Amino acid sequence: MKIALLAVIVLSVMWSSVVFAQNPRMAVFDGLNELRAEAGVAPVVWNGILADVAQARVSNMHRYKYIGHRHWDGEKWISNDTVFKAFGWLTSHTEVALQCSGGSCSPKFALSLWAHSPGHLNAITSTRWTDVGVAKKAGRWVAAFGKK
Repeated sequence: MKIALLAVIVLSVMWSSVVFAQNPRMAVFDGLNELRAEAGVAPVVWNGILADVAQARVSNMHRYKYIGHRHWDGEKWISNDTVFKAFGWLTSHTEVALQCSGGSCSPKFALSLWAHSPGHLNAITSTRWTDVGVAKKAGRWVAAFGKK
């Protein structure tokens, strides 16, 4: 019985490692909650709508080759509720974004960059947020946070 239980535990750990490696968005999601736990803040839950918002944002950044808190044409993305309303998200929101040099950025590296940026870390660990969605495209990551 003990050997069977040990085998199940080992396989579970191995499967978790495989899933972690195969789904970088979930790896970043888990990492965001680890940062929140370190700050003594409740975890956020995955939200598909915010993941769609994050994907729209990161796709836009990739298409127009920019990174930042403003749209490529200078419009403030954070204050632009059009995208959030289009996805049915009508309440408060913010996002954290980054671009890794060379176009390649592992979940661990992305989380490390955010963790060492006081502004991004404050956004990640804010008690205002209950939900998050994460997206990546070509070395750019976006985490869109919101509150139901």
